[in-house]
Amino acid sequence: MSSDCHFSRLLTVTQSEAYQYFSDIEKYPERYPQYYQTIDVVERTDNSLTAKMFLNVNLSIEEDHANIIAKFTFKPETEIRYEVTSGPGQGIIKNAIIIRGQDTLGDKAYKSAVEMNHIPLDLLCYPPPYMYEPEDEKYKDYIISPGERLGEYQKMLTYFMEQDLVPLEKKGKRFEIDDLCNKCKKGHLQFYGKKEEYDIRKEVYFRCDYCGSEFSNKRVDL
Repeated sequence: MSSDCHFSRLLTVTQSEAYQYFSDIEKYPERYPQYYQTIDVVERTDNSLTAKMFLNVNLSIEEDHANIIAKFTFKPETEIRYEVTSGPGQGIIKNAIIIRGQDTLGDKAYKSAVEMNHIPLDLLCYPPPYMYEPEDEKYKDYIISPGERLGEYQKMLTYFMEQDLVPLEKKGKRFEIDDLCNKCKKGHLQFYGKKEEYDIRKEVYFRCDYCGSEFSNKRVDL
């Protein structure tokens, strides 16, 4: 099963640069350490890579991580396909990262665009979300309440967007009022709240005025 992309975004780097960035799977623990803890290559060919992955993903109250094996297949410059071949999501998660060049974009201020997916995001979505009771043994890893799942998904989505702001958009700032929504590409971000914890950890929230997607800036002042 595959999904529509979890989010899409316009990039200021070229299509080739974006492809090289996303196809370097072994660097994911360095780029996204909150969710990709380790990646160990099992097999490598000219156009594919199979790896064991230890992911920090809350699948249930009892399980706060996932051990999987995934195969990535590369179509230079345009596509990185992947599927989970062992562990939670086996036979279910099949998805792709799609990269498009400037000639496909209406806004020539950008050089490329990406339709983005991540296995941790997929794990929170499949099999059917919001399950309370097991209907089948193979679904046992996915039992989690609707509120917990939705909250973790939104947190994860925002994290992946923010981690790529500087390398892919050359954007030294975080989300701001009136920024174009990276999810729907139609609305703009509006401020709707702020949270401070212990006068050190600060979090500012934004919501898209078109699709309602939520984003946040997190900062720790020491």
